[in-house]
Amino acid sequence: MSLGLSTKKVAQLQVALTTLLSPLDFESLGEWRTKARYTVQALLGADSSVSLLQIPGEPALEADDPTPLVEYGAHYHQFDRVDKYRDLGTVAFTWDTIGHLWERPSRAAWLGSEFYNDWVCRHRLCQPRGLNVALPPGQPLIGPPQGEDVAALYFYQDAERPAIDRERQRVMLETLLPAFSAGAYIALRVGTCGLLAPLVNTLAEGVALLDERARLVYENRALRQMLTDEPDAARVERECTQMGRAVLALAGRAAKSRAGEVSGPRPYALRTTTASYDVRSALVGPGVLGRGPMAVVVIERTTPGRRALEGLAIRFQLTPREVAVAQLLAEGRSNQQMARLLDVSIHTARRHVEHVLMKLGVHSRAAVGARLRDGDGERNA
Repeated sequence: MSLGLSTKKVAQLQVALTTLLSPLDFESLGEWRTKARYTVQALLGADSSVSLLQIPGEPALEADDPTPLVEYGAHYHQFDRVDKYRDLGTVAFTWDTIGHLWERPSRAAWLGSEFYNDWVCRHRLCQPRGLNVALPPGQPLIGPPQGEDVAALYFYQDAERPAIDRERQRVMLETLLPAFSAGAYIALRVGTCGLLAPLVNTLAEGVALLDERARLVYENRALRQMLTDEPDAARVERECTQMGRAVLALAGRAAKSRAGEVSGPRPYALRTTTASYDVRSALVGPGVLGRGPMAVVVIERTTPGRRALEGLAIRFQLTPREVAVAQLLAEGRSNQQMARLLDVSIHTARRHVEHVLMKLGVHSRAAVGARLRDGDGERNA
């Protein structure tokens, strides 16, 4: 089915996808789930919504009006024909796809039931649809038994009429489902450690967090920008994963998997065709992030990136050739190497070096790299 979305709807869909994928970009998991609920609610044009999340430190159920949820837990759950919402599976749904589970033994029986008339209609929880993610079994039960091992976003209209375009909404929800599944998985893996993100996002270094199977569960803004600027980003990602795997191998040794312990191998120098990096990794014991051992990989670019060079050119009024010379100086190139790479005489190379040092206000070649790093720091502050 072709959605034929308007420009506004496309923008809303993009915001929803980004939000669902990024629980650690928020101050807390509570802030993430509220933002996710509102962004998808706006996309669907829903009147109300509920978030279900089985993570310690978070309420099991969240909604603008908690009254229906309180009543459900106290009384109406006994009329719910679905014993566990996990049995629905990981699915994007509308009433067309799941309604038969409640409309038993018939639709007429459902419409005449106490559950429908006294709870659904009274609280205006009509035309339900949403995202249901079946979590690995064994999560701590926080809410009613029906919500065990589930992360979900449910959306409603205030009335049965006018009817929503169920097929169109189902397709939009199916588009969002992989992002919500990934976001719920990240939230589950790091538990209540969402405060990690504000910390690592202040760093100029790239930071990636990998679970015990070396699957990426988080990367900070600096790493995303670094990969955007790197033509050989795929190789950098592979190397980071390899470093993560190497340090996670330590988790198999009892001495290296104690709660609270952080350990790792020596830094690794990585060089691509355009840049050099120092890559460091550490094994984080299960007591640090709460759910099994993880690997933290930190990557620092030791040569200037594109944004640093552009900023340097503007700030110090460097010509394109002087920008190229500044980059080579930061890489530690000699005048002879510089002349060969720029295809100029060694005298011309030396003159370019003098001009760059003078414009930057530094007295040594080594200070050029420091000036570039200072510029990166200012932009990332």
